[in-house]
Amino acid sequence: MWQETGVESNDSGKVAVLLGAGASVDAGLPVTSQLASQILARANSGSDPWELSEWTRVLNAVYGAMAGYQGLRGRDPQLAVNIETLISSLRLLQVRDDHEVAPFVGNWLTAFNEFKGSRFKLRETKQLVASIAEALDRFSIATHRSISDSIAQIAASELKPDLRDSFRGAERFVLRELAKILYEHGNVEYLEPIIDLARSQTGGLDVITLNYDLTVEAAALDKIKVNRGIDTWTPGEELSFPAEDRVLNLLKLHGSLDWREIEQVAGSYLTTMPKALNVVSSQDLENESRSLPWIVVGDRDKLGTDGPTLELNYAARVALRRSNHLVVVGYSFGDSHINALLRDWIAGDSRRTMNVLDVSFEPFMYEPVGKEGSQRFLPELIGKHARHQDSDGTALHPRVHLVEGRASDQLGVALEARPVCDPEPLVTVVGVRGEGSTQLELTWHGPKLHGAEVHGETVAVNADGSIQRVGLSSPQHRFKHPLQQTMPTAVLSFPVWESNTVKTVYFDHVFGPVINLRIVGSSVFGGYNCLISSES
Repeated sequence: MWQETGVESNDSGKVAVLLGAGASVDAGLPVTSQLASQILARANSGSDPWELSEWTRVLNAVYGAMAGYQGLRGRDPQLAVNIETLISSLRLLQVRDDHEVAPFVGNWLTAFNEFKGSRFKLRETKQLVASIAEALDRFSIATHRSISDSIAQIAASELKPDLRDSFRGAERFVLRELAKILYEHGNVEYLEPIIDLARSQTGGLDVITLNYDLTVEAAALDKIKVNRGIDTWTPGEELSFPAEDRVLNLLKLHGSLDWREIEQVAGSYLTTMPKALNVVSSQDLENESRSLPWIVVGDRDKLGTDGPTLELNYAARVALRRSNHLVVVGYSFGDSHINALLRDWIAGDSRRTMNVLDVSFEPFMYEPVGKEGSQRFLPELIGKHARHQDSDGTALHPRVHLVEGRASDQLGVALEARPVCDPEPLVTVVGVRGEGSTQLELTWHGPKLHGAEVHGETVAVNADGSIQRVGLSSPQHRFKHPLQQTMPTAVLSFPVWESNTVKTVYFDHVFGPVINLRIVGSSVFGGYNCLISSES
């Protein structure tokens, strides 16, 4: 169940951890959308807006186009660009004419045609000069046609500028600044529960991370052995992540700040040489300014065959299969290939369970209506595997548990808690009879409710035969005016009703010592509708 503080012992087997960008926020690092905006600001800082480099103008155009497209679709443009989509777009635009959808795209972006593009191609320029020189000696139809062809070729390159170098320059700048920002992380002591679990759990701990930063490595320094696989990997071989006591296996699926692609020596057989990586030491990393980190972004890269990408994804599946419980920390569920990994894992064995730790969850999170693509995954995961009942109203044991809060506060809880059913009873009632009314103390033991209401279900028959519904009042009920707090009403409203907290309700004695109440409200798991008696 949703338990803010309570935990249940783990008898389900080995635990694994999945870290998203939110897991690094408490180390002072920005999330992916903040990274993109910070890097854009750095690209434009200190420059005369009329003298921006061409790659800066291209970067501005790409960022603006992505935000504008989101806004034109009626969505929040501030959420349109994150660091992954920005880098992925810059990489795609470098090869846009070779993309499989290129024949179906009439114009990628008209704004790009306003750029000057690359310098005139040397071959066309030399040909033009030679043709003009020849024409000065003697004029002929052939030389006239040669000059016309050269001018046409140059004009064509200006009508459709070759911006590959500009896109490449923008990408290199983004990667360099990304490495600078993420390298400067703060205190990582809040990750200590992960280190403790790796030391205490039989077979160590498998941590799958989607982050490029070095926060986990810093937290584990001098405390436990960390195996990232890449340090001893050779292309063509499997990445090795054996389950060993007191070892933290760190699977960095999307790359790392300290991984560098080994440059291939130009020459023959270049296409037959596999891409290999080396690891830059922390001392060298501080002095690195020109080399770029090996990171993977976008679905094309994440499922690419160059480098260790596929091996890392396969190793992640193996690590999950030897675990019965997964703790997901700070992941937005916006990555389709990771969602597929989680989907297949939890469907593979009914005994597998999952905790999700995030700063907050929206009420009705279980409801996927109006959501598209990867946005539907978490709501559907909750709707299918979190707390629910069968057709007879019998509670079914959940497989997904939500923990709300920051990693720095709730990481230990998230690692220990397990999904459990709703408590019995959901509501406890304590009544105190006064002179003219009865006071009820209602304690809600279920998950946090949003838009909670207490309905009076009991009615009284007046002397004239009319029916009067019980009137309720509460000092905690939200009225438009404070003086209305003591006025009876058939329905009391509470914007939020936290788990294990009390609401005070009063009703008049004219309705007898016992009345029936109905509590309704919504939670991230779904709606609640509970009928209770004041003598419960």
